[in-house]
Amino acid sequence: MSEVQEPASRSGAQAIERALAVLRCFESGERTQGISELARRTGLSVSTTHRVTRALADGGLLMQVPRGDRYQLGPTLAVLGARAAGQLGYDQALPLLAELSEATGESVNLGIRTGRDVQVVLDVPSTQPLRFDQAPGRACRCTRPPWASACSPPWTTRRRRSPRWAS
Repeated sequence: MSEVQEPASRSGAQAIERALAVLRCFESGERTQGISELARRTGLSVSTTHRVTRALADGGLLMQVPRGDRYQLGPTLAVLGARAAGQLGYDQALPLLAELSEATGESVNLGIRTGRDVQVVLDVPSTQPLRFDQAPGRACRCTRPPWASACSPPWTTRRRRSPRWAS
């Protein structure tokens, strides 16, 4: 089955959106992923996913696993990520998060708000056996104004009912 040719007057935004969709597949889940899995997760055709993945690999943002048809994050992305983390001050924030976690005995996360979501970028897990952890890369929905707690655990987004004995 041949793919429908798109008009040559495209702005290029669609190609960028497709590349971002492929890259975002690596935020969670398996560290390596095949073309078919990437196509399924992005909703793109296998041939389009292959072209986008090859372009990302040529740019060093992805790399093909040595023995196989799977891909993983590439060295250029690691360099850019380290640079972004430094520019955003994550190295300065981590000791403060660790201190807060030690003082409270609880897990502490740093999240950056983007639109209605908060992307967890740093995590200091609690040593408690029962805890709520959010690994870096996880996005959660904002349920409060920006000046309040940025993100709530899933169970706080539902309306709470009073216990029967309280009425």
